[in-house]
Amino acid sequence: MKPDAWLIVKITTEEEVIHKLVMGWSGGYLHGNSWRVNSGIKRVEYDDGYYKFFGFSGSVYDCHENAYGQKVCNSLGLQQIIRACELSNSECEILDEDTDWLNYTYSQKTNGNNYEEFEWLTS
Repeated sequence: MKPDAWLIVKITTEEEVIHKLVMGWSGGYLHGNSWRVNSGIKRVEYDDGYYKFFGFSGSVYDCHENAYGQKVCNSLGLQQIIRACELSNSECEILDEDTDWLNYTYSQKTNGNNYEEFEWLTS
């Protein structure tokens, strides 16, 4: 799937750090915007202008290198993450668009769970 806009949020809980891909698709007159938050980033590859993000659930998203950032179509997903972090006393940080996505160290399981605390964000 290729979103129109995407960003990566680093979530830090007492037990672990997880990175989530927050994506959005622009809608039209009959169908509004839609958004999705993945299960967490497992690894990333790059091919012909697209970053390919592999999630813990097995999903794969192709994100264009020039589409990074918060837009109307993914802002509701970001709001949901911020709200979940506030409720769970966790920290969240939007990573900078200049991040080297291929060499960045992503989520590491530290306590053996499956990120259930934020699993409801994956749709």
